[in-house]
Amino acid sequence: MGLSNSKPTHLESLVIDKCKSRSLELDEALGFFNSMISMRPFPSILAFNHLLGALSKMKHYALVASMCKQMMGCSEFQPDVVAMTIWLRCLCKLKKVNLGFSVFAMIIKLGLQPSLYTMNALLLGLIDEGKIVEAMGLYNETY
Repeated sequence: MGLSNSKPTHLESLVIDKCKSRSLELDEALGFFNSMISMRPFPSILAFNHLLGALSKMKHYALVASMCKQMMGCSEFQPDVVAMTIWLRCLCKLKKVNLGFSVFAMIIKLGLQPSLYTMNALLLGLIDEGKIVEAMGLYNETY
């Protein structure tokens, strides 16, 4: 992962600006991801989060889940709760809430603090799968 106080690389700035402009195309996003995943040192988590978030907003949930899995396989990758929550949310949108809970377990194992967005993604995932009793149980445990 790039140092947090270091200046973003040209590619990182390009990715972040393109995502913020909401003009990102799918093939462009795939090119950015492939470039970023092969960079050493690894790009900042911020650039990945912008890219994953933009693809998620475009409803490419399976692609985002696949990218997250690929990133987790890179020894230099240091995820944050935002990246993990995007992954978890995409799994829940794909009606794979059980896999979402596996990502939640990884969040805890990595020592990251789940956010309200993390918990809401799980709650909505359970509700979308018709698991209302489980959602109520999680809600009562969380809030």
